[in-house]
Amino acid sequence: MKKLTVLISILILTSNLFAQEKQLIDRVVAIVGSNMVTLSDIEAQYFQYQAQGAGGGEELKCSIYESMILQKLLVSQAAIDSIEVLDKEVDIELDGRLQNFIRQAGSVEELESYFNKSLEEIKEDFRADVKEQLITGRMQSSILGDITVTPAEVNQFYRELPKDSLPLIDTEYEYAQIARYPYISKEAIKSVYDKFDDFKKRVESGKSKFATLAVMYSKDPGSAPNGGDLGFVSRMELVPEFAAVAFNLEPNEISKVVKSDFGYHLIQMIEKRGDQVHVRHILLHPQISYSDEKAAQSKLDSITTIIRNDSLTFDKAALYFSQDEDTKMNGGKLVNMYTGSSKFTVKEISKDDLYYLKKLGIGEMSKAIESKDKNGTKVYKIIRLISKSDAHIASLEADYQRIQTLALDEKKDKVLFEWVLEKQKTNYIKIDDEFKSCNFHYKGWLSN
Repeated sequence: MKKLTVLISILILTSNLFAQEKQLIDRVVAIVGSNMVTLSDIEAQYFQYQAQGAGGGEELKCSIYESMILQKLLVSQAAIDSIEVLDKEVDIELDGRLQNFIRQAGSVEELESYFNKSLEEIKEDFRADVKEQLITGRMQSSILGDITVTPAEVNQFYRELPKDSLPLIDTEYEYAQIARYPYISKEAIKSVYDKFDDFKKRVESGKSKFATLAVMYSKDPGSAPNGGDLGFVSRMELVPEFAAVAFNLEPNEISKVVKSDFGYHLIQMIEKRGDQVHVRHILLHPQISYSDEKAAQSKLDSITTIIRNDSLTFDKAALYFSQDEDTKMNGGKLVNMYTGSSKFTVKEISKDDLYYLKKLGIGEMSKAIESKDKNGTKVYKIIRLISKSDAHIASLEADYQRIQTLALDEKKDKVLFEWVLEKQKTNYIKIDDEFKSCNFHYKGWLSN
């Protein structure tokens, strides 16, 4: 199952590599400028879409074909416009993608075994495709990057949009919080250090394996089942405190205790390869006493009383008392990391918060509740419901930002459409007879 996941991921980004592995019979089916599309390009992506449940048929093949010749047109025009991508940029993108594949495969060895190639050989197989994708993206940015829509254009777009085309908006909440972390005693922290000291002695004496201890004791749900194994990771993928220690370890060396926003770590080096390390870790959290938990709740109860007595606004209380650095400067208002807005759908809210949000009226506050922060650390907080919108068909008044995004997307589509029609006339394009019957979106492919 794991290898199948890797295969599909790689197919999505690297159809040429897949084609080479499958040794497809190849021929050129399109030429745009000096760039070619081969039959193996089409067949590999067609197979990939079918594996994802997209069905099949000539219409799908035609769609794949047109998307590829559009990409070649962008690349061809990028050369004319002197738009380039540096080798360093390609290397950074390649390293990021390969790390993702390695994590899915389980190890570098499994990935290399699957393709029967070294990591460097796989990287070189990817290089041309990745460079072309980066050039395509940069060319599109040069065409569409400066496009904006005015309020008048948004209004006109909304008026002209068929009512049955308006999106359905899920129930959304907008809310703020004042968060307090329970006090962690010196004794609780010392207990963590003592446990790690014991773990380290057991591993170094040969009594226990680091991976076994990680399975038994680590509080990291992502890596604990795999013996704390994080796979090969770059410095940028790790929090700074963790990276600073991990990259200075020697093979099999176990680190000192490392503190981060996630908790306390013990790290074991497995292998270092260039600017990446393969490490295991054990994550522990200090045990918080019942009295310290109650103290955090009591502090929030006091803050709630102050706000209810109109002695302080919720916004000011968040600024003065909240320990959440991400929200305290903004009156406690949370920002959706997926959309950048302050609104959250039901699926984007933790179960702890949602349970109380459903009980609140607009402007009301909850009692002190137990929850988890973005790092999975226990936190107590009071939440205030700012707004709630029930599921509805999008309207200009309630959903201006969404309508604005749709209007901008349509404007960009029109600009790109006109650009393609123009460049079809000035670039050499040859379409294979097999695909001339396709019902293309951009009609000028056959005019050359």
